[in-house]
Amino acid sequence: MSVLSLHRLGVDLGGQCVLDQVDLEISGGTFLGIAGPNGAGKTTLARAMAGLIAPQRGAVMLDGVLMPAIKPALRARRIAYLAQGGQVHWPLTVARLVALGRMPHLSPFQRLSPTDEAAIARALHRADAAHLADRVMSSLSGGERALALMARALAVEADILIADEPAASLDPAHQLQVLDVLAEEAARGAAVIAVMHDLSLARRFCHRLALVHRGRVLADGPPGDVLTKQNLESVFGVEASLGVSNGVPVVTPLRRLKRH
Repeated sequence: MSVLSLHRLGVDLGGQCVLDQVDLEISGGTFLGIAGPNGAGKTTLARAMAGLIAPQRGAVMLDGVLMPAIKPALRARRIAYLAQGGQVHWPLTVARLVALGRMPHLSPFQRLSPTDEAAIARALHRADAAHLADRVMSSLSGGERALALMARALAVEADILIADEPAASLDPAHQLQVLDVLAEEAARGAAVIAVMHDLSLARRFCHRLALVHRGRVLADGPPGDVLTKQNLESVFGVEASLGVSNGVPVVTPLRRLKRH
């Protein structure tokens, strides 16, 4: 079971400290949500976890091995990353795009095997993107493009799946579907990490929640313990109602609080 660990992680961007003293450990079978206000460092944290940003301080390790010491091809097989608002600049069909998720498993000039084709079909089905397979990416709406990019990440069938705002731009039904799929990935033993702004979805689906504020992890634990009224007030500057509707936990912001 894979373990991704961060030790006193610090990242500077543009001469500014974006992350500082971050300690986290995520093992397989866990669905970790990352929440926090705009500019808190959530995307930077996700990119550092994926090995896409080199920290200035501390370390990111996969199964006890420093991330820079892991060969890029192996890292690409072990970690799938779904970027926020991902763009595709080539006239690819959705099927061709999703097939790119199998590239880390292929040697140069190797063709897709039946195993790869099956993984692509599974990913398209799970992301509810099979009906888009023959469409060109540039012809899709924002929500359809998000489903196609989710399918590409799923096609990797990686040990670790990191998604930045995977439910953004999706309608409510597809938001629930995508979160269901991420929960299924964790259930099959993957470590799933998702940056999330919808606190009700985070509270409902995540096993753990890391609340990021001003570049540090302010709280880390079960969502019900992290999303307290006090934390919502101090971090997000809102008064909120925490309740349950038909057995589903709900977080409802009621009003902004004045900052002093």
